[in-house]
Amino acid sequence: MNVDYGDYMNIETYEAGQTIFSEGDASSKAFVVRGGHVELFSVASGAERLVARLGENQIFGEMGLVEETPRSLSARAVDRVILETVSHSEFVEMLRSKPQESMKYIRILFERLRHMNNQLKSLGTEVDHDILANRAQSSGGTDKTELHLRGDNEHSIKALGCAPVRVKDFPFLVGRRSSSSSGLDDNNLYIRDRAPYNISRNHFAIERSESGEFSIKDRGSYLGTIVNGEMIGGRSRGFSVRLSDGDNSLIAGSKRSPFRFVIEL
Repeated sequence: MNVDYGDYMNIETYEAGQTIFSEGDASSKAFVVRGGHVELFSVASGAERLVARLGENQIFGEMGLVEETPRSLSARAVDRVILETVSHSEFVEMLRSKPQESMKYIRILFERLRHMNNQLKSLGTEVDHDILANRAQSSGGTDKTELHLRGDNEHSIKALGCAPVRVKDFPFLVGRRSSSSSGLDDNNLYIRDRAPYNISRNHFAIERSESGEFSIKDRGSYLGTIVNGEMIGGRSRGFSVRLSDGDNSLIAGSKRSPFRFVIEL
């Protein structure tokens, strides 16, 4: 049930046991607990694992403010819960008009980033070895310094303005054009899309390594990116894939997405 508590506040209420969102759902907003308690949990092999129990003024679902990746946990009301919700566009407006109010969300986002950074540091040695192994197996980086992105169907050709896009600066960021433009949507190429969306606000990046190898990185899209038949992002565990010499296929979104491109090296 939704209740309007004013011009700047959206309120949702849930009864005990009700699901607020489930693992795998699209993340489009953050929540602040204004009353009651919320459980965050994951389900693995049919068994629930409690991750956190939240009370008044605590925030959850904050990654929905900056990306549209699937929810990594489920949330459920423990008792009668009152939640204030903030969408991406509302957060952008808050940054502009109420910077002090937005700081509570920014602090939570930075805390999440610190946690992710610590996880990456713990994997640092293994990752470095993988990078070295990949370079050793390579015949040497390509000397190409640019590539071309072109539409593979009429829909995608129009999305690119009817001409291939020459990419020479990296990383090259691609995402959906949103009515609320901000530093949270920092793209080199904006693609127009309509609901139900295939393109996320921050969808994928074309990257070039120091050794000259090109790759596609999914930036936390909800539906993922399919590169040469391999899914990255979305609900898959992979987030990056290397490109091959010649033509590479890329689908932004699911297999049904009309946004189909060719990346020519």
